[in-house]
Amino acid sequence: MLPLPRRQLAVHTFAALLVVGIAALVFVQTRSYGLLGMDSYPIILTSRVGSLVDFWGNFSERLMDGLFPGKFYRPLLNFTFAADYALWGLEPSGYQFSNVIWFAMSGLALYVLLVSRPHGRTAWSALAGLLFFLLHPLHFEAIPYPPRRPEFLCLTFMLLALASENRTGKVFRISGALATLLALASKETALILPALVFAQHWICSDQTGVKRWLAPIRSVAFSAAVVAIYIACRIAVLGGMGGHRQSLSISSFEGLPETVGTLLRTISSPQQPGFWTALATWAGLSSLLVVGVLFQRLRHGKQPRSSGSAMIPDFLLGVSWVGLLAVMVTASGRLSPWYLVVVVAGFAITVAGVVDECVLLMRRSGTLAKLGGAGCLVAVTLWTVHWQVRWSPLVRSYDVWQVATDEYSALVEQVRSEIEAAADGEVIRIRIPRRNTVPDREASMYRGVVRLGHYSVQAWAGLEMPERNVRVLKHWQHLQAKPAKKTEVVVVLDREPKKSKPPRARGNPALVPSPETKGSAAAVEAKRETADVSQQPVPERGAATPREKGGG
Repeated sequence: MLPLPRRQLAVHTFAALLVVGIAALVFVQTRSYGLLGMDSYPIILTSRVGSLVDFWGNFSERLMDGLFPGKFYRPLLNFTFAADYALWGLEPSGYQFSNVIWFAMSGLALYVLLVSRPHGRTAWSALAGLLFFLLHPLHFEAIPYPPRRPEFLCLTFMLLALASENRTGKVFRISGALATLLALASKETALILPALVFAQHWICSDQTGVKRWLAPIRSVAFSAAVVAIYIACRIAVLGGMGGHRQSLSISSFEGLPETVGTLLRTISSPQQPGFWTALATWAGLSSLLVVGVLFQRLRHGKQPRSSGSAMIPDFLLGVSWVGLLAVMVTASGRLSPWYLVVVVAGFAITVAGVVDECVLLMRRSGTLAKLGGAGCLVAVTLWTVHWQVRWSPLVRSYDVWQVATDEYSALVEQVRSEIEAAADGEVIRIRIPRRNTVPDREASMYRGVVRLGHYSVQAWAGLEMPERNVRVLKHWQHLQAKPAKKTEVVVVLDREPKKSKPPRARGNPALVPSPETKGSAAAVEAKRETADVSQQPVPERGAATPREKGGG
């Protein structure tokens, strides 16, 4: 392997230092946060490794061993939590550190992909795309929450798999297959990877006619084989494709245009996805694209691709990321803000292409083109700075995560003291907040902080107090559950009463439900739900859960 030129080595070193510096700033913010998210304790409980059975269970059992109603298969996530538990125990700062590490790894993987582009011409474009990705405020929907680590795990290996496709040779083919397998083992979002590989080869190809289609198909065949192996393992473990409770149907894709619109609004205005703000943003970006195409034709004449323009291919790659993820989340039936971390990487690729074109315009064209390129570059820079000043926790101070940490700590300490003071066969009632304190709506719109669930407290009790037989129930489950056994302590979590609001009459006032009707409907709905998971002790590793025994 030839040594890198000194200038190129300096750029790569600067990129690495940039990633490390921003990751360090992020960890300064998150190091004091607790194990936020309802799934933190259940994942730790079910992924820790104490024997060979536990080790094999991370491959052969579904995520959280049935404590969560959804069916997911993410063995790599289990192993990262098992490593965290072996290193840090239940110390929250260790899990926050791991999240920041994987955030940094995804940034480095994106930079590797950007510098491996066959149509990229300037080092500045890769740095611009990297900076756009690292500074996007949407990442703070995932970074402070250990259970949302799969977003960065999956994205890291997806980017490495795509970067391997830009190189030739058996080593890169094997490394790409391995990266694809690890991405799938992190999260099922990587199922779109073969389609991304096809789009990348087709868009960046210089061939025409049938040859332009055959080459991508040959490249996709290898990654598709890896996906087939993963799907076979997933079906064997879950008894099907799994996912959330929503079932996939043809009618699900009727909401695809709405999903695309939500993606674009959230990416352009991360924490306040208003319609007019997003419309103004996309109108400005479209204008930049049109101006860029005009200046591109001015510089290249009638053959804009002859000198290796990167803007159009990168724009099409960004569109591919948005479209494929929109199909994925529409099929899953659920769209949460932290799912869009993958889309941010696609937009970063588009930004890299725009910056690449702007820099080339400023270097090689006349005065008018230089002014146009500089104007587009300034506009992209101001857009990114605007995000930071208005929303980013790196600039603004939000207390929402610290408030949630304090509430989590107060709740588990209350549960600990109540259980220690309780005798076997006793029932304990503890009131928990309906939802943790949310920040000022004008300053932030971060939506990920919610209270601990009953299965979260159940898992915490299994980790912290394994010597006591603790059963945790929701407030309404206690009315239907069997009486407490003499060898167990039952903890009932009562939610704070919901603030009543007067009903808003819409249409015929006679159709507005009365409080009595609402109450009866809620009672009927509560009776329909089952409490079989919460009424049983935490399952041991390797043992079938009550939900699995019932075939559900």
